[in-house]
Amino acid sequence: MGSVLPLLPSGLLSLAGVLVYWWTTGEPGFLLLAVLASAGIQVVLTTTVFAVVAWLQFA
Repeated sequence: MGSVLPLLPSGLLSLAGVLVYWWTTGEPGFLLLAVLASAGIQVVLTTTVFAVVAWLQFA
């Protein structure tokens, strides 16, 4: 989805997808859910930091 709509925050979309799947099915287990959620959060934080740095360079 992120490749079709590049402005869509892919980390948040992935995190939301994992959480909705977990909420409805109860799978994956808690450990895998924590790993996937932390990966999604890291993507969100990384893209936010890069966006702020790029904005500050051109400001």
